[in-house]
Amino acid sequence: MNDKVKKSIVILIILFVILLIGFVVYNRIKKSYNVEEIVEEKYFLLLSDYNIGVIDNKGNIIIEPQYFEVHIPNPSKPIFVCYYDYNEETGSYRTKVVNDIGTELFTKYSKIETVSLNDIETSMPYEKNVLKYQENGKFGLIDLKGNVITKAIYDSIDGLSNKEGELLIYENGKYGVINTKGAELIKPEYDYISGDSYYTNEKKYALSGYILGTTTSNGYRYGYMDYKRKKLLDTEYNEIIRLGGIGSENTDKDIILVAKKDGQYGMVKNKKVVLDFRYQSIDYSGVNNLFIVTRSSKTGVYNSVGKKILAVKYEDVQVHNNYIETKLKDETAYYNLIGNRIDKSTIKEDDSEDEKQETENVSSKRLIPKEEKGKWGFVDQNDNVIIDYKYEKVTEFNQYGFAGVELNGKWGSIDESGTQIVEPIYNLDNFYEINFIGKYYKVIYDYRTVYYSDDIN
Repeated sequence: MNDKVKKSIVILIILFVILLIGFVVYNRIKKSYNVEEIVEEKYFLLLSDYNIGVIDNKGNIIIEPQYFEVHIPNPSKPIFVCYYDYNEETGSYRTKVVNDIGTELFTKYSKIETVSLNDIETSMPYEKNVLKYQENGKFGLIDLKGNVITKAIYDSIDGLSNKEGELLIYENGKYGVINTKGAELIKPEYDYISGDSYYTNEKKYALSGYILGTTTSNGYRYGYMDYKRKKLLDTEYNEIIRLGGIGSENTDKDIILVAKKDGQYGMVKNKKVVLDFRYQSIDYSGVNNLFIVTRSSKTGVYNSVGKKILAVKYEDVQVHNNYIETKLKDETAYYNLIGNRIDKSTIKEDDSEDEKQETENVSSKRLIPKEEKGKWGFVDQNDNVIIDYKYEKVTEFNQYGFAGVELNGKWGSIDESGTQIVEPIYNLDNFYEINFIGKYYKVIYDYRTVYYSDDIN
């Protein structure tokens, strides 16, 4: 083999390695995603005379109320999915996507819809950066600019329970998971997939793993995969529950699972069984890292690494903040949290609660509510009266610059200059929260659906 051929082979090998590295890096980038945080909501649903439209945060009508349903996938962007031509007999309907000037978008796709977030408490109940479309009975994804993310190859696309930014896809009779970039995270080979509902204030559902299910002749059997898609438990369990917030445990890193196998409960920490599968129940006490276990109607206490604190022999066990109370036959006994018996007289009840220090919110708003002689008005920051004391009740100004005012039992709204936007005409006595945008008052239909309305009744 001459030098020229050798050099060509070396070059080909180098190119192959570069391409392989590039492919790996590309896949890693595609599989990583961020959930968008909405800094400012600009658009809201308008409910008027039983029809739905859209207003902006100044109270201007963007979409006239003429649809039976409108979805706003991302309230910071002027993209609105409008539902119309609903047939009550068949349940069929049509959809279209319009922007803030009424132009219809993405017309080359049929039946575009939002993707709902499932089992997540939020007032923004849809995936914020994708829409699904249909083609020849199959579903695909586009982004909010109309670019194709995935071709229409799936039998269904839905939000994955307890996960944002990840989607449950159904293909050839099995479920899998993709993210909002279209990257396959879990191959479609399961009969059931759900997030484990693990949540932190900082990372939301990002550290949530997956409950996986397969169908057997004896019903569903479940397994577990962590958020990095590393399988910790095979699909052989009757039930799996992930625990979080356990004292002295970093449950972001160390995954603690209570699982049921062959009718008996055990506990697994990462992949290690720390409590054998021989209990009728295992319950976290809510104190430190102690678990109350039951076997043959007798109760004991273990910690999260499987260390016995109290033997399984008691008729009843109650774990308190700084001691454990047990009952056996006619005897009540007391133990500290590491299992040593103590005298009741040494127990000091801990009734203290964390004191919450409320800090005053220094407002930059020009007008401030103030009461005088049982009536409410508004003053500026120098205590000058801008709106006279004439209202029975008022609200503070919201972030959009509007306040509610009540007169003669009816509510209306004003803006920050004191200009009346709508005279008090609304009866809102049964409303928990009084809030206005322009002349429209807030209606909370459920925790996921919020409207603004001008309906008198």
